[in-house]
Amino acid sequence: VGSDAADIDVRYGNGDKLRQVKEARYLGVQLGADLTMDAHVETVIHRMCMRMRVMRKLAGTTWGMRRDTHRTLYLTYVQPVARYAVGALGPLLSEEHVKRIAGKHAEAARLV
Repeated sequence: VGSDAADIDVRYGNGDKLRQVKEARYLGVQLGADLTMDAHVETVIHRMCMRMRVMRKLAGTTWGMRRDTHRTLYLTYVQPVARYAVGALGPLLSEEHVKRIAGKHAEAARLV
């Protein structure tokens, strides 16, 4: 955010000043002040890691969920996080963003 952004004075209809933030969430998409997808990609990767941790805890070589149940968990619990809003945001994602999400997606798929 450039120095000009700090000088912007936006007010509500009742005169209260609108607070400036570095990131905002809108319809599940994390938007940074610079309008890049960096913040959203970080959020997606973090959420996938947290959900993959749950999958690891529920899997064991001699105990835990059956393989088909584990696959269903992956398809319904982890995969949607990676795919949310990709159709709309795809053109805004850099090649590095796509690589990072695809790498985490592949890591999660290997858990199945």
